[in-house]
Amino acid sequence: MRNRIALALAGAISVCGCGQRPGPGGTEVAAPAAAAATERIVYSSLRPGNWDVFYFPAPNAAPIALTADSPGLDYDAAISPDGRWVVFTSERRGNPDLYAVDVEAVRNGAAPTARLLIDSPALEDQAAFSADGRTLAFVSTASGNADVFTIPFLPESTQRLEAARNLTHDPGGDFRPDFSPDGSKIAFSSDRDTPVYGHPIFSFTRQREGELYVMGSDGSDARRLTTSADWDGSPEWSADGATIYFVSDRVVESYYNLNNFGFGLYLKLPAQAPEGYPQFGPANPFDR
Repeated sequence: MRNRIALALAGAISVCGCGQRPGPGGTEVAAPAAAAATERIVYSSLRPGNWDVFYFPAPNAAPIALTADSPGLDYDAAISPDGRWVVFTSERRGNPDLYAVDVEAVRNGAAPTARLLIDSPALEDQAAFSADGRTLAFVSTASGNADVFTIPFLPESTQRLEAARNLTHDPGGDFRPDFSPDGSKIAFSSDRDTPVYGHPIFSFTRQREGELYVMGSDGSDARRLTTSADWDGSPEWSADGATIYFVSDRVVESYYNLNNFGFGLYLKLPAQAPEGYPQFGPANPFDR
């Protein structure tokens, strides 16, 4: 199990450990047992002038730099369900690619070694593990647009992007995929159904709002979950699959019970909060 809170302006944090995760209305539900009871944290940092991924092997332990050998930006770290692997995005080759580090080997004294997962000239980012750790969902621009792909997680080798499957094939942008606990669905955010409009400050740019969607893990039956004048994105499933947590620009504290879809949506973030993507472990940080 992992717990990750990413703030676009402050870095990214991911925790892997045993315990409970919040369900609807803040109640806690038992999470699947992890391989070890030790809680581990991985996060991104801009110090000392670059963006690197750091790893806490245990509470109060000194952080270990996993990407200090790279002059490029390293971010968006995710821990595999068994706690062995950290997958992250790196720009060390000039464009964002996905890499994996064996943190079990690092805990045993080995130097961190980043392994390229997908050899592609396109952008690959925002990796998320399936609950069994066998599949990665991620975002790629290989089709000329941001789409959600899946690929077998094979950290011992580098795969071509042709081994991945494009699930969305939409002219809009699709982002931040997250597997449901049973692996049957993927929640994601998209701007596919929102109009393009100008930026209030930078007149040369165009922007769109985003909404939440859910689809089958094979890309079928994509359904829109939210309708808001503000940005809704970065979904995260609860451990029991009954609730999706997400980040929003709207000022609200609400629990949405979407009976038509068989699960609820919960958000509790003010508009002033930095953009990010929530993932929860033993405690719900929104309730602190």
